[in-house]
Amino acid sequence: MGKLREVWKRYRRSCLATLLCILAIGLLGMTDTAEIVELRTHDLRFQLRGVRPTKAKIVLAIIRDSTIKAWPEPTVSWGTHYQKLILQAKALHANCIGFDVIPAVDMDAYLKEVGAKTNAMPIRSLVDGIEAWPGRVILSNVELNGLLQDILDADGLNGNVGYVSTALQKDDSIRRAELFQRLKNGRANVNFSAILAARSLGIAPKPETLLPLLKGAGDDVEKNRFWINYTLGRRADANTSFPSIPAEKLASGSLSEVEKLMVEGAVIIVGVGFNGSNDNYTGVGRQQMLGVDINAQTIATLVDRAALHRFTPLQEFLLNIATGCLALCFATLLRWGRGALLIGVACSLWFGLAFYLFKFQLFLLPMSVPFAMFVIPFIVFHSIRSIQEAFQRAEVEAEFGRRVSPAVRDFLLSNPDNRALGGK
Repeated sequence: MGKLREVWKRYRRSCLATLLCILAIGLLGMTDTAEIVELRTHDLRFQLRGVRPTKAKIVLAIIRDSTIKAWPEPTVSWGTHYQKLILQAKALHANCIGFDVIPAVDMDAYLKEVGAKTNAMPIRSLVDGIEAWPGRVILSNVELNGLLQDILDADGLNGNVGYVSTALQKDDSIRRAELFQRLKNGRANVNFSAILAARSLGIAPKPETLLPLLKGAGDDVEKNRFWINYTLGRRADANTSFPSIPAEKLASGSLSEVEKLMVEGAVIIVGVGFNGSNDNYTGVGRQQMLGVDINAQTIATLVDRAALHRFTPLQEFLLNIATGCLALCFATLLRWGRGALLIGVACSLWFGLAFYLFKFQLFLLPMSVPFAMFVIPFIVFHSIRSIQEAFQRAEVEAEFGRRVSPAVRDFLLSNPDNRALGGK
């Protein structure tokens, strides 16, 4: 402490300038650009960790180009096909089935009026399918809108209707999800993926039973939000993270024995994946993913109780400032060479700690701004210190030059050995 006080008195300007630099870096660390850089460090951690094993058994029933050819009717008339999907999933002993795509227009009356011969009652067919497998069909809607009252009134739906949220991060990727939203009447609207995860685990899709799945993830304001722990594995045959089956193949019951075993006990998610669909998003590592695949990642995170969590912005700001002050202490006590070596070691240790916490403690320790805090204040302090010492040397040389001749002055200052006292 005594040496720190001595350095502070001697290099007060350098210390003050470095403290201002630390504050500036801390404030810049709260900007969108800094957040994007931090998200890239998340991607690096995912890449280094590799594929994460999951206990979740999920099968994607994707509406692909082949499905459009097999089901030539307008999508609002696909209720009969949805009914077949439900009945086949039930027959194959799946855990449950969730529809990430559902009709929002009732075509039954119109189709009956025009005398349609096939799929004449799509909504009625869908309702019949829901009632044939009570409590095991989960439907999605967008921001509480889009579901027909006839569907909501179906016996056996049992409140299995969840909203779908696509909140993007600063880099336009989907990395976070939430369990539910509190409504003004005090009730909770549960997320579509959270309901599927609850059904998979055999628990009720309610806030009090879902929150323990997060293991403390989230912050004081948003206790039910969490960072998705992507599994990263990509299947070359379908470019998805989980096994997939064309929706028309499941609906027709023409599955192979391997596919039947794959469906047994699984959560089935029905979603779109045909060319031209707008249900495509960016996941971690800038991977392009189907919306149904991101739903599956969210379910796997909850089923595995592997939700990632992170400090609040204020906590990260304070941590960054503390890191910068620590770097300033290093700078005041050490010169360029040893100080730079110590800063390199500190950055390496911080990186190792961040990766350990990510992989084993499910925690996202900030990396980008702390790295800047270790390096930049150290450089700023020594740069200003060097300038300050240069001015001081010039003053000493000028003062010394007034007392002796320039030749003697230059001789004494050129080499420390020339200033040794002689005599016998």
